[in-house]
Amino acid sequence: RARPSADALDATFVLDRPLRCVVHNRAVRVEPEGQGQALDPRISKAPVIPGPFFFLGASMRALRTLLILSVSALLLACAAIVIDGLADDIQTSDVGVVLGSKVMPDGQPSARLQARLDAAAALYGQGWFKYLLVSSGTGKEGFSEARVMADYLAQKHQVPREVLILDEHGDTTEASAQNTALAMRSRGLTSALIITQYFHIPRSRYAFGRAGIATIHTAHAPYFELRDLYSTAREVVALPVYWLSPAGTH
Repeated sequence: RARPSADALDATFVLDRPLRCVVHNRAVRVEPEGQGQALDPRISKAPVIPGPFFFLGASMRALRTLLILSVSALLLACAAIVIDGLADDIQTSDVGVVLGSKVMPDGQPSARLQARLDAAAALYGQGWFKYLLVSSGTGKEGFSEARVMADYLAQKHQVPREVLILDEHGDTTEASAQNTALAMRSRGLTSALIITQYFHIPRSRYAFGRAGIATIHTAHAPYFELRDLYSTAREVVALPVYWLSPAGTH
């Protein structure tokens, strides 16, 4: 044990045995050799001095927690989009609206676009709407996607040309919404049934509502592919951007 000196009991000690350094849980503690007892009963146990690895470990734990929370939030948002998109709201409407997708280099609709058009033709045949509007722009292949869509509907499904409305300037979802709203107002139409992929439905519904369309219903195209994982994750970012941005900026 240590013998306190007569000069300063509270500050100075003469040691009867050497000290040792103990490393425990990435921290350093100084104590006398032996059973690890304090130098004097009146003296508390030596304080733990955190080492550099302690702080590194704490930072890594915080980073791991942040990563887990971020991934969990992303998965929950993706699940919400999928559940919403798959829950069809098919009701009688004035017009069905098919949003465009890729046209192949040979001028034929891609499989994804065909699925949208097939679903729209089936709904038209069941009498859910009187008009069918197809909206898209001109893809890098050089085709007017709206014309390709209209030809597909007329030739494969015998949808009458007179009920087809073409929007050839629907380059974005918001452009399609604004152009559709203008076409509907000019014809005195007030309700629309949107047909697109399930992951695209929440953002499309929001864009069409912001464009001033009073009544909006939705139906998803029954087509699924691995790329949907990326597309759904992208919608998690695109939706807040739409919410926070003023109309006409997309």
